[in-house]
Amino acid sequence: MALFGGLIGAAINATRPNVEYGVDLTKTVEFEHLYWDVFSYAMTKLHADSLEAISEALSQFAQRMAETAAKSGGSTATAS
Repeated sequence: MALFGGLIGAAINATRPNVEYGVDLTKTVEFEHLYWDVFSYAMTKLHADSLEAISEALSQFAQRMAETAAKSGGSTATAS
């Protein structure tokens, strides 16, 4: 059963345009960078920052996340 699922997944990915694959890689790197920035902030600055500074930092993180999530290669390919 896992082999069948793997083959279906491979077939779907083989039909996706290279542009979407590149966008996916870019988004992955940006989300990972964002994760580490949030982690670093939480470990080093969160405990000492004022409520206003925390609010600003969270807003910036949320904006970066929204911008990264909205990126698209412009392809009309779907995974169905």
